[in-house]
Amino acid sequence: MSTLLFLAGAENPAHGLAIAGLNLLIGLALICISLLLCAMVCVLACLQPIASGQMQSIRNLIGRRVVA
Repeated sequence: MSTLLFLAGAENPAHGLAIAGLNLLIGLALICISLLLCAMVCVLACLQPIASGQMQSIRNLIGRRVVA
């Protein structure tokens, strides 16, 4: 049985191309999910000071910046 599968795979490369394409799609999906998760964490980190009322003005933040 395995010989038949090996011979069919050797003659028809479409199966290998389909698997490679599926791997590419899964990889891109995982990258997109990780980027969305990172963006969500950044948004949640920015929302916490706004909700608690600890947000400083932009001028104060610029004034505290140290240029090395």
